[in-house]
Amino acid sequence: MKAVEMQIGDLRLDEFYKTYWRRKPYVAKGGATSISYEDLTFDDFLGVCDRLENTELPLVKRYKNGTVHAQNLDRACPILEAVTQRFAAVWPIQHLWFDGAYSLSGGGIGSHYDVSDNFILQQTGSKAWRLHPPDFISDREKRDRFLGIVPDATMYMPDGAIEIRLDPGDLLYIPILWVHEGTALSESFSLTLAFNYDLPLTQMTKQIGRLLTGRKLFWEPLFAPPVGNEPTNRQLELDEAIDCYLDRLVETLAEPAFQRDLKRLCRKVFYDQLLSERRL
Repeated sequence: MKAVEMQIGDLRLDEFYKTYWRRKPYVAKGGATSISYEDLTFDDFLGVCDRLENTELPLVKRYKNGTVHAQNLDRACPILEAVTQRFAAVWPIQHLWFDGAYSLSGGGIGSHYDVSDNFILQQTGSKAWRLHPPDFISDREKRDRFLGIVPDATMYMPDGAIEIRLDPGDLLYIPILWVHEGTALSESFSLTLAFNYDLPLTQMTKQIGRLLTGRKLFWEPLFAPPVGNEPTNRQLELDEAIDCYLDRLVETLAEPAFQRDLKRLCRKVFYDQLLSERRL
């Protein structure tokens, strides 16, 4: 299926991308079937959880309030795996997966934010959602979350949150970093199609390293002064070696030929990822 033929709720995929993607939430009553054509029952969910709990990774979490949250359901569910493959064929995102959540009335996992774009597909029951834009989260915290320095996504819900109710078959898009909290209004089961992110930093430093492998200074063994030397002399020798590495690195990055090759490699990576036939 081509991107122009796909729907997100009532919108064509390109319309959704231009208006809502990473900008603001989107709600589509009865729109869940635009993502996944088949509903999953709670029993289906439990069966998938059982299979995931036999894997090495801790993908299933059970809360004291009765809530069950599971990650990467598509690893053990062919129906959901087919959905991720359908979207991966038209959307330039490196990683996407399905999570699932079951809660008793009044239950949930609390207020938090994710470093993923999330499409909530309400399967059974109803859930009340509160959402707030990330404008109050500091750039330092955002950076640390994107870099994986701070794994905890717990965040208080400020005043003025948007309130949304989801019933069976409804769809809710929550942009990356938006603080959100879902509370079950009855016994509730929902799926989440999550889209991960890529960082320019990751791709660019990878290509810089690739080019530096052609420079002898950077692939030879790191200088290591003998332990028997006097501490002061060892530090001076090490400082000289470090200065040499850094000076040569700065000089190399300033070379027109190096810059030209770096741009060529980065463009190829970004073009392959973002301007392939999957493009909107």
